[in-house]
Amino acid sequence: MSKISKRDRTREKDAQIAAQNRRELIAAGLSRRDLMKMGLLTTAGMLIPIKGLSARPLTSAGLAYDSPQSPPTTPFVETMPRLSVLPQSAALTPAPTITPNTAAGEARTVAHQAFTQFPPQRFYEMSQQEGFVNMAPPGELPAQPIWGFAPVVNGVVGSATSPGPMIVERYGPLGSPQLGSVLVRQRNRLPADNRGFGLPSVTTHLHRHQRGDAFAVVSRPPH
Repeated sequence: MSKISKRDRTREKDAQIAAQNRRELIAAGLSRRDLMKMGLLTTAGMLIPIKGLSARPLTSAGLAYDSPQSPPTTPFVETMPRLSVLPQSAALTPAPTITPNTAAGEARTVAHQAFTQFPPQRFYEMSQQEGFVNMAPPGELPAQPIWGFAPVVNGVVGSATSPGPMIVERYGPLGSPQLGSVLVRQRNRLPADNRGFGLPSVTTHLHRHQRGDAFAVVSRPPH
């Protein structure tokens, strides 16, 4: 006879309590800095694995529960997905402006940097929204909800994935840096009801770029 796992009601109760405690932290609107001051966040940005907070608490003796919580799935049967390339949009609606277009829903409070000196030549748009992805072969697990990035091309919104689409660009030629000016707009279409996970706000982290479109750089609620 095959071995049948016995239902661990104590573990289930602990997981329910931990989930409720995490929801309370989210509802309190605590920032990452607040959580670090309280000693609830690691330097990697993860909640510490303690009982009452984590579904897989860690003690001095090791994991309190060392058996997997997910049902068994068939490993290594799907190919590694490749990032799709985000196509350019002919234009953005509403059109980008130097000062914040708060009437249209922009969240920024400062003007674009060097907008007149380097006006954008190419436009890209993405939507941060809920999506559903398969984490296992068909029939083994239901599609799982995620918060990801969807391509927006000339106003047409695609499906959210994580990671999202990739932008392929180059710096402008020497002497004509304005030809390399690109503007990326991020739309926040995350669900207002987070169902107990995360905050439906957007903050884009930039690397070696001038501050981009206002929809992208400021944390804001969904619209």
